[in-house]
Order: sequence, then structure tokens, then C-alpha cells
Amino acid sequence: IASSDISAYRKVYKNELVVGFPIDEGVLGFQFKYPFAAVSPAYKIWRLKCTDIDVDFLDLLLRSPMMREVYKSKMEGAVDRRRSIAPDIFLGIEIPIPPLDFRKAVMKKHNQINRAAVLIKALEFEIDETFKDLWRSNSEDEADIEIARMRLSEIEEAPKLLIRGDAL
Repeated sequence: IASSDISAYRKVYKNELVVGFPIDEGVLGFQFKYPFAAVSPAYKIWRLKCTDIDVDFLDLLLRSPMMREVYKSKMEGAVDRRRSIAPDIFLGIEIPIPPLDFRKAVMKKHNQINRAAVLIKALEFEIDETFKDLWRSNSEDEADIEIARMRLSEIEEAPKLLIRGDAL
């Protein structure tokens, strides 16, 4: 939320679709986290008419690169980052809904990617903490490992090579 005063904000309930702009950059998604939340009045909110839709799959599909291309082809407006899709045009977009086993397989892969991303973030954090520890150790006596020191004067700027044609 970009403001401390949210009196003009709109209430969005769980499993409602929030569409922002630019939609062709994937600025849309279902509100999954809370029974309700607040969003800018500039965003459109859509409620599903049927309850037997797999909202997780639909969220992934609506933000896919193929859908972004569909949105891009239907956008109106003069300023790129403020272009949008008229509600009637948005509601007229037809999307594929594959069989349940297909959707489950896609979501399984997506969940594997999310778990891998969490692991990557944890490993990046460990590396950052290791570097902080290295920086904090002022002498070899304070370090758990032997640390050599080097000045950046030990490196030099690489020569600039001009590439002409295919020859280097």
C-alpha cells in the first residue's frame, strides 16, 4: 500500500482478481493471502462467477507470457505504462482450460520452481552472511579461517578491444 490514508482504497476479497497496469507486464493476480485486503482505486477488481475454478492455475495462466501477448494486442491508450484494456474487451478474452490432470502437472512443476526459489534465496542469504563475516574479521586472530588480504590495486583495467567485422 502506497499511502497511510487508505480511506479511498478498495476492498478486495480472497480469490478476487486484481488487475493493474501495465497488464502486459503481468500486473494482475488473485488475492490469496487474506480474507480481504486493500488496493488502490486505480486497479480493477474482478470476482469469479463460478467456484469450481482452480484459482491457482488460473492465476498462473493469466500471468503467462502468452496471455501477456494477448493483453498487449488489446491494450488502448497513448502512454505505454498507463495503457489498459477496456472491461468489455478484457471479459471477451477466451482462455484455454485444460483437463484437471494437465493443470495438476503444471502446478506441480510451478510448486517445484517455487521451492527451488526459496532454497536459492536461503543459499544467497548464507553467502551474504559469510561475506559479512569475512568483512567483519579485522585480523587473522579473529577469524575462524585464514584470510589473506589484497588491495584492489592488484587488478587493472582491461584493455579496450575494438571489434571490426568478425575479427577480434
